[in-house]
Amino acid sequence: MTRRPLMLTFTLAAAAAAAVVGRHFAEPAPPNPPPWDVGVESYPETVPLRYVAKRQIAREVAAAARPLVEAAALFGELDRLPPATYPAYHAVLPGRTEEERLCREVIHFVNSLEDEFPQAATAVARLEDELRSELGRDGGVRLPDPASLPPAVDLLEQARAGMTEAERRAVLPAGRGAPPGGGSSGRGRAE
Repeated sequence: MTRRPLMLTFTLAAAAAAAVVGRHFAEPAPPNPPPWDVGVESYPETVPLRYVAKRQIAREVAAAARPLVEAAALFGELDRLPPATYPAYHAVLPGRTEEERLCREVIHFVNSLEDEFPQAATAVARLEDELRSELGRDGGVRLPDPASLPPAVDLLEQARAGMTEAERRAVLPAGRGAPPGGGSSGRGRAE
């Protein structure tokens, strides 16, 4: 008799599991919208523009038009703009200090340019050497004073100005894709 209740319990558990699994596969998972596609009010344009500005800075660093430590200082200033962010991958970037992790973030961005910048691998190697040199000085990376660099808000405006209309529509929250002075207020415009 003890076997029968055990079999009944097993059968009911298997049926419940099949129902749950079957329902899970029957309902398609909702698509993951881009993080900036959650509404104009709840997701400020600063967030996607920050990413565009960092890519622009990475292009300058890759072309040797801006030093690594300066780019790292600018990345840090961009992260502090409201809403302040601390990129999730900072925690996994190697480095003893935040300054070193910011340098590694710049190198990561330059490495991600390989599709549009054929010399990205060479630039990454140069930047790794530059970082090793910085780490060899007095035990750590020293970033320049942010006051001596372009303000982060100016970098966002430069990023916006350099975007194509298609990039604006894809990256900026709905209704905010118009460039400043572009003939549209950017609010309430029909698309």
